[in-house]
Amino acid sequence: MSLTLRARIPALLSQRSVQIGLAIGALVAAAAPFLPLARIPGFESALLCTWVLALLGGVLGLAAGRTEAARAREARFRRTTSARCVLGAWSSALLPGLLLLGAWVGWTALRASWSSPCSPTLGLSWYLVLPLPTLALATASGLVIGLLAPRAWHAGLAYALLLVVSLANTLTPLWRGPQIFAYDHFFGHLPGPIYDELFRIEPRLWIFRLLTLAWTAGALGLAVLLRRRWPTARDGSALPALGLCVLALLAVHWGRTHRTDLGLEQSTASVEARLGGLIEGEHCRLAYPREMPEDEARRLLLQCERRMAELGDFFGVDPGRAHVFLHRSASEKARLVGAAGTQFAKPWLGQVHVDRRGFPHPVLDHELAHVVAGRLGRRPFAVPARLLGLLPLPGLIEGAAVAADWPGGSLTVHEEARALRALGLAPDLPRILGAAGFWSQPAARAYTYAGSFLRWLVETRGPGPFASLYRDGDFEAAYGAPLRALVRQWEAFLDREPLSPELLAMAEERLRRPSIFGQACAREVAVLRNDAAAARAAGDHRRAAELYARVVELAPHDGGALLGLASARLDADDPEGVWELAALSDSSDDRSAWIRGQLWTLAGDAMAEVGDLERARQAYERAAALPQEPASARALVARLEAAGDPDLARAVLPYLRRGRAADLLAVREILDARSDWAIGWYLVGRRHHQDDRHEDAVRDLRRALDAGLPGVIEREARTLLGLSLAWLGDSRGCETLEALAEEGPEGARLQAAKLTSLCRGLGALER
Repeated sequence: MSLTLRARIPALLSQRSVQIGLAIGALVAAAAPFLPLARIPGFESALLCTWVLALLGGVLGLAAGRTEAARAREARFRRTTSARCVLGAWSSALLPGLLLLGAWVGWTALRASWSSPCSPTLGLSWYLVLPLPTLALATASGLVIGLLAPRAWHAGLAYALLLVVSLANTLTPLWRGPQIFAYDHFFGHLPGPIYDELFRIEPRLWIFRLLTLAWTAGALGLAVLLRRRWPTARDGSALPALGLCVLALLAVHWGRTHRTDLGLEQSTASVEARLGGLIEGEHCRLAYPREMPEDEARRLLLQCERRMAELGDFFGVDPGRAHVFLHRSASEKARLVGAAGTQFAKPWLGQVHVDRRGFPHPVLDHELAHVVAGRLGRRPFAVPARLLGLLPLPGLIEGAAVAADWPGGSLTVHEEARALRALGLAPDLPRILGAAGFWSQPAARAYTYAGSFLRWLVETRGPGPFASLYRDGDFEAAYGAPLRALVRQWEAFLDREPLSPELLAMAEERLRRPSIFGQACAREVAVLRNDAAAARAAGDHRRAAELYARVVELAPHDGGALLGLASARLDADDPEGVWELAALSDSSDDRSAWIRGQLWTLAGDAMAEVGDLERARQAYERAAALPQEPASARALVARLEAAGDPDLARAVLPYLRRGRAADLLAVREILDARSDWAIGWYLVGRRHHQDDRHEDAVRDLRRALDAGLPGVIEREARTLLGLSLAWLGDSRGCETLEALAEEGPEGARLQAAKLTSLCRGLGALER
């Protein structure tokens, strides 16, 4: 006698474990659209659904398996084939899970459609590739265990053990190797760090989920073989079920054997092999792209060696050794280890992963700080942590790296922390130094505020107490005062720091950006930005402008998207559209002064493109009246000079706009006739420096300085001259940089001091 699906499901739903599981699943589904990032259909919502179905699917499968085992003993069910019984039992377990999945997706999409401007359909494909295969495997696995286990608690314990084994197998490569992505047949897929906002379904994820279905098929084949233990009148050969198991195992074995080639797992050796180049020093082992010039690799090794020694002094420890992986690009880093825009370190392995960004590398020092600080941290992750070292304190981890790196630039970290207070954006520092509060804040605010505070502690109280703090995370034990009392003293110090309106305006744009948790459509915005960049690269500038306009609509706070829109309009031959954006920004309180300055610069470029140099000059003057970062200010000075001379405009403005070497030919032609044109020599010399033609760079930068450069450009020209001289082994290069470290704003002096530190070894290195 056959038992229909219609009869199986009510019997399954009558079981208390199933009712409890479905109730919990329904509650989580109802609450999901109210959680950060899971408010709309997409990766986070689908991943949460996957975790729920990994548990619920097991409950449903266990109940169906134990019910089928009981029925198989009854004479009235012996005329039904094992295969049919197993498929019926599996289907009865699968259907309630599918109904919950459908309700989850529908409810999330419905709420997104009425409560947010985000697309309710953009992320739907994530549900196909994450929770759906998990549900299939979880119910099939539960069915097998239910057929085997004689008691309910035995079955539940066995399924829980299966999940633990699966998770341990997934986490082992993260612990032992370089990757920070994860693929788990039950718990789905983590592409990488949350700061990488662009998550897309890659081909390797589809391949992995096909392997999940292979496991599912193998489990069903095994279930058929187990069902045959009981007498059945119509069962034929066991070969089909056995063959299904064998085919499934072959597929799984193939996936396991080729997991590195498929990109599902990486090791230190496999990533080194992909990069191809290797160079070592006392404190550093650098793996780099095999096609990269050896001189560039040696310079980066020098940076690593010197920084490791300096960081050891800062933390008061032997720095040990760092294994640095220099990836060709952000996209390669994402493929190999799972982080595109995020640079990261694994202190317990001494590993650092960064992408290629020139010399000196702007992020390497920060990541090396994590490695050296790891000498003070707690096991197993070599970081400050609680709960036996298993709950890291990210505010201390990242704040310590900022404090040790202490980057220069337009503003110091202390000045940026002061700006946070002046703008009313300062976070609750004790909260972000805890276990969970750090992630609730935008990265720029959390890193800056924690870094400034910890640097102040080291500057005022020395490295000894800080070492104790980094081990234990206990401020009162390390400093003899409660954390909030220390914070009040530090904030009083910040409030005494001078901060000009210009510096405040430069800091505002970066510091006002919300965290990924505070953005309504963060993943959609990331996709749109990526598609817009791809459209621009393909020459479809009108499409790029449409996509950037959608980003501006979804994320009005995103000044970078507004600049992208203006730039795309400029490329699409819409100069009036660019001018309109700049004019509108002046009347908007949502736009920082820095963004308004950048928009007016683009408006000037747009007018220059159509030959209206008068309006271009007006736009550049408006931009010059607003705060500018040093690089933008230098380019703006060159633009203003060019806007007053048609010959210079034809030569300089296209080069400043696009940066192409071919556009520099026109600059060279003018220099043949105007040998006293200082900015022209600076532009040519700077390009020589970028191209590693240092003898030519020295010659032309000296011509520029002799001809008399504006002050904002002169400092950069002297910096480049000093570096080129150092790379040629000329001691005057270090003397030039040392002089710069004594001049100008504090941020600029810090930057020059770091370059001076590197300079001392460059001459010998280049020889």
